[in-house]
Amino acid sequence: MKSQKIWHVSEGRRFPLDFRKQDSISFELVEIAPSALSTVQPEPEFLHVFLIQGERGGLAAMRNLIESTPHLRDFPRILILSQTDYQDYRPDRHSMNLLVLDDSVRPGHLKLILELVLRIEYYRQVVFRLSEDVREQSRLFDKMLNLTRTELKTAQESSKAYEALLEFERSQKRFEHSVMEAMEKTMHLKDNEMLELKTTLAAYERLSQFRDQELYQMKEQVSATETALEFSRKEGIEREKVILAMERLRNYTDKELIDLFNENQRLREQLGLPPKAFGTP
Repeated sequence: MKSQKIWHVSEGRRFPLDFRKQDSISFELVEIAPSALSTVQPEPEFLHVFLIQGERGGLAAMRNLIESTPHLRDFPRILILSQTDYQDYRPDRHSMNLLVLDDSVRPGHLKLILELVLRIEYYRQVVFRLSEDVREQSRLFDKMLNLTRTELKTAQESSKAYEALLEFERSQKRFEHSVMEAMEKTMHLKDNEMLELKTTLAAYERLSQFRDQELYQMKEQVSATETALEFSRKEGIEREKVILAMERLRNYTDKELIDLFNENQRLREQLGLPPKAFGTP
């Protein structure tokens, strides 16, 4: 498989993904400014993908950049715009091999998209090489056929040349059949990998939704706990107020009893009765 090169085109932005050594994708990363994109000449020994990041409000500049680099239309390009510019973007005749995303795309999803684009480009190169081989074999066959026809016209022993021609034709058909089988297997493998990537992307999306829901439930639990703590604090304050009131009532009642006892003692003295001890019936 060819080496892979990703061209990150931006105004000094950091590459939005963090690939590690154990990842399934490995590539050479090249950072360039938009003004230098027109000078890029992709090497045929690499698979090339262009990741272009636009600035907010720079939709017109991005359109001019795409239109001014027609030599890159055969290579896959991913254009990331701000959400406002993405809503205003409309595809045109320059949009071939161009995937447009808004900058709210999650890094995990962008990574899967980039892997898918690289795989599709690899399969496209395989099919292209196979088609080139078929065309070359077809040209050789035509030359052989013309040569044989010429020899058949001038040679008496035409049967041997004719037999050789038939054998070459049978060999050519076997070769074309093997090429078609290889192409079918390649396309089948590509479809299977695309389905696997789509399934993985859906799983990422469900996991993200589950994490968002779990975070929401945790926030609700924290809020309920804070409410319970506030209610418990208020209940403790009310309990302290009741205890204080009961204590004051008890003190007030004891004072009334003492005053009543003293008044009773004065009445007994006025009536000439002996004093009575406090607390006796």
